[in-house]
Amino acid sequence: MATAAVPGKAAPASPPKRPYDERRLQLASISQGEIMSLTLPDAEEITEGLQDCERFLIVGPKLFMGQWLEVSNDAGSYYALMRVEFVHGGRGQGLTALSLRFIAPPSRSDRTAETPSATGQFYVFWGGNFRKFCVIAPNGMIRAEGITTQAEARNRCNELQNNAGVFRK
Repeated sequence: MATAAVPGKAAPASPPKRPYDERRLQLASISQGEIMSLTLPDAEEITEGLQDCERFLIVGPKLFMGQWLEVSNDAGSYYALMRVEFVHGGRGQGLTALSLRFIAPPSRSDRTAETPSATGQFYVFWGGNFRKFCVIAPNGMIRAEGITTQAEARNRCNELQNNAGVFRK
């Protein structure tokens, strides 16, 4: 039963709220770790919930509960921000369970994975978040990958183009 305010009397005071303890405010990287980035091959996508431990066998021990995970694919057609809801296992015993939840709904586009082709000359190619900028050889094979800036990739491309006919002992 709710108590009504009586005219002329002050309403009963609610107990004063204490300020939050300073220790409750901390950098997210302390409680959640660094945000990890996972790039799926080709145009693969991932769903939330329990994951196939065989797929996460290698990367699983690097994840822990509460950690955030940015998930994208090589095609650039999928992006999801996820949170590790549950992880079981470890370095000594291997991963036995992993559950991921979306923080926000994933975004999708109609992009497709591009493959480098033979053009007869060296050129720069964006290989996605995993490979980054790549230098493609005249026969279509990846000659250098993991280059972070396009300018650096162009420099490497020019270097390879100029040294293509030079054989070193």
